[in-house]
Amino acid sequence: MKHISLLFIFCSFSSIANVKATLNITHYDIHAKTVAQAIKQIRSNGPKSSGLDAWALFRSDISTEYRFQSDATGCSLLADNTTVLGEIIVPKWINIAQTSPKTQRWWRDFSAFILEHENLHYQATLEQAKELNSAIVQLEKAKTCKLARNQYLSLKHKMLNNIAIADKKVDVQSQQKLYDQPRLLRQLEPHLGTRFTFESGLMRSVIAF
Repeated sequence: MKHISLLFIFCSFSSIANVKATLNITHYDIHAKTVAQAIKQIRSNGPKSSGLDAWALFRSDISTEYRFQSDATGCSLLADNTTVLGEIIVPKWINIAQTSPKTQRWWRDFSAFILEHENLHYQATLEQAKELNSAIVQLEKAKTCKLARNQYLSLKHKMLNNIAIADKKVDVQSQQKLYDQPRLLRQLEPHLGTRFTFESGLMRSVIAF
């Protein structure tokens, strides 16, 4: 069974355009009595990405509603709003209370670490959406509406590149943070070793194992 939580964020970024953001946190259920059983359940019930088993997954989409305003001097592209849709998919250990206190503490801390990591990807995406709106507002009037649209597409391409750079930085920092906190890996090492990978691609981030 999947459980979905919603977080709505409305960011007024200029007098012309707004960022409307929605973050869905989706949980997939696992039932297990041990960490080993939980890992098997996660492999079975968790998301897949490019053939990889994923412990957690973040994906997003950014869309901009825009219109043209033209006169004898040229054409301007005006953004009415930008929408950011984000989804974080993480496991929910339904019967965690039936495990040992040690396992419960580890699961609480590890789950918090995973959710924090995916939320950093979401925040990076949201920040770039705001930057896109700011850049659109500052666009100069183009000679034609086709040229105005090309200006916008160039900005969007730059935004996607910036998201990719930010995602890579988040992944490197989280990988290091995980290694710096061996208590988070201790329960996993007998089953996975240190095979826990943070990867990002176009508008998605995956924690694979």
